[in-house]
Amino acid sequence: ELLRELEEDMQRASQNLEFERAALLRDQIMEVKNGTGISKIEPKRKPVKYSRSGGGTPRRRGSRV
Repeated sequence: ELLRELEEDMQRASQNLEFERAALLRDQIMEVKNGTGISKIEPKRKPVKYSRSGGGTPRRRGSRV
C-alpha cells in the first residue's frame, strides 16, 4: 500500500516537472524496498518560493547612508 502510494506520487511529481520531489520519492521507494525504512516523508504541499523585493540589506533606524 505505502509503496504503491509513493510510486504514484513520484509519477505525478515527474509529470508536473517537480523533479526534486520525484527524486526524493524515488529515494524513499528504494529505502522501503531495501528494508532500511523511510528517512522522512515530505508533506503534500507546494514548495515555498522566496523573492527579493525591495532591494538588498534593510537599513537600521536612524542610520545614514
